[in-house]
Amino acid sequence: MQPDFDPFDPEFVENPHPTWARVRRDTPLARGARWDFWAVTRYDDVKAVASDYKTFTSEFGIVVPSNPVSG
Repeated sequence: MQPDFDPFDPEFVENPHPTWARVRRDTPLARGARWDFWAVTRYDDVKAVASDYKTFTSEFGIVVPSNPVSG
């Protein structure tokens, strides 16, 4: 089971660090079910995904919700 989180949850917005630490600790792939997205959370995994454009393609489009934490 993948950890689920909501980037718009007030607790997450107030202090996202504990959630990110839990998600990185528990799994490299987190689910945002409410907003229907997946997030790769570990540095080496992000590098691997970014380098493998054939497997991880945006050819069919992407949807990225605004992030209240990063602006």
